[in-house]
Amino acid sequence: NTDFQTSPVFQSVEAGMYTIYVRDGHGCMVEKTTEVIQSPALEVTFPDILILPCDSQKVSLTPIISGDTTNLQMLWWNGAHTSTISTEETGPIWIEVANQCETIRREGEVVWADSDGNPVLVFIPNVFEPAATLTENQIFRPFFSKNLSLLSYRLEVFDRWGNFIFESEIPENGWQGKFGDTNTGTEVFVWQMWAQVSFCGRQIGIYKKGDVTVVR
Repeated sequence: NTDFQTSPVFQSVEAGMYTIYVRDGHGCMVEKTTEVIQSPALEVTFPDILILPCDSQKVSLTPIISGDTTNLQMLWWNGAHTSTISTEETGPIWIEVANQCETIRREGEVVWADSDGNPVLVFIPNVFEPAATLTENQIFRPFFSKNLSLLSYRLEVFDRWGNFIFESEIPENGWQGKFGDTNTGTEVFVWQMWAQVSFCGRQIGIYKKGDVTVVR
């Protein structure tokens, strides 16, 4: 369904069945039916959490890639282009995998773990109720796992306009949902937390941020 052309190359052809007509200078013509097959979609599987054990110096990172791997290229967060890398550091990580048609990005995080494989966790709730029955639900505070020792700590809370609401350097002294001596309404607040912990003979810095909703 196009005019004859001198070039043998047809570009931007979608998947499907096609008939090709070739005509020479004498008007003789031959036709051939062929199919353009759709390339399979690129798929990249990468874990959200990778554990760096206490008794190990590094962890290897290898994505699982399937689909169309033609002209495959990879880019890690640290600038590497190899199919597998190792890291000794914890924190956010990502990889971008590209073929001739598309680019897929996958993100994860490397976290410390003890010798039994249990991750070093800091749980910070995203909602609390000052009038709750359970004491642990009445204040906003982080909960550190028992496989680490806390060396230093600071928590700051702000309202959605950026006004400073609360600060504490003692985890047990959490925020009670007050601005000064006044109870806040049912609102969303933002927070950030710094902590220095001792774990597996190492000192590890932790920084987290997020939001929390006060329920009345």
